[in-house]
Amino acid sequence: MKKNIVVYILIVLFIYCLGGCSQKIKFPANTGTDADAAEDTFFQTAQFIMTKEEKNIYRHLPDQQAREEFIEDFWKKRDPTPETHENENQVEFERRIEYANKWFKDRPDGRWWYTDRGRILLQLGIPDERYDRVSTVRGTTWMVKIDTWYYYQYQLVLQFVDKDGYGRYRLLYWPMVLSLALDQAAFALDLDGKALNRPFRFNVKFKQNIIKITVPVKNIEFQEKDGRMIADFEIEVFVYRDFKKIDHFKLEKHTRKTKEEILQTKNLEITVPYSLQAPGKGSYYLDVIIKEVLTSSRYRNFSRFKI
Repeated sequence: MKKNIVVYILIVLFIYCLGGCSQKIKFPANTGTDADAAEDTFFQTAQFIMTKEEKNIYRHLPDQQAREEFIEDFWKKRDPTPETHENENQVEFERRIEYANKWFKDRPDGRWWYTDRGRILLQLGIPDERYDRVSTVRGTTWMVKIDTWYYYQYQLVLQFVDKDGYGRYRLLYWPMVLSLALDQAAFALDLDGKALNRPFRFNVKFKQNIIKITVPVKNIEFQEKDGRMIADFEIEVFVYRDFKKIDHFKLEKHTRKTKEEILQTKNLEITVPYSLQAPGKGSYYLDVIIKEVLTSSRYRNFSRFKI
């Protein structure tokens, strides 16, 4: 045990100075879903792309019918082309499970997507580049395997180390930017990551029968037409009381302002009149999803309140 601790410290200290050959690894093309993925329950895998609010709602669902409705809504919210039969994001997520189950067999229980590499793959997807190498810790004869992943859109480099030689790879260290990347990925709703290039975040509050959405103007892509700055939004709202869905509706909102008005405005406020259906005492969630029509970027936020 003591020897392993010493060796691990040496790995941390000298990881960037290690010698050895590196080999670029190519990920396979999309070949569909694996039967192994179907054996996993929904929450075991999907929790890694859920927001904390979704996890809280799902854990409190009262019965199987409520869970089935949640799962259906979960993937509908993430469907980039709802007008087609195929949900590209669901297919992509199942492909990630398939890849993890095939290549990351670090656990004896068969949940290979639950390894360090598998969990990050489920959340961030296939890295832009990946290199595998075998190296010697300087000053010793100890050989270690290092699997390095690059995600350029997040400016993120991750190193997984098999320090014992048994094929059990562990993330060497957890950079702060990784936490930010995982949070972005959960809120973006689009698994391809394109929407993350220009974050579109907003705040939402509910008070006196008004849903108030506040969007920083700097995050909005305006289109100029006839001297006006135009922005169109598609808004979808899911309402939960005591973790059970009680309402769901969609609407469109349009903004038409002059350049001067935009320059003098820090935040764009969108108001949605809404009366709770059959209001009663309880804990409420508003799950609000906004699609910016011009860029097709989709983001979401939650408002929680009690009555």
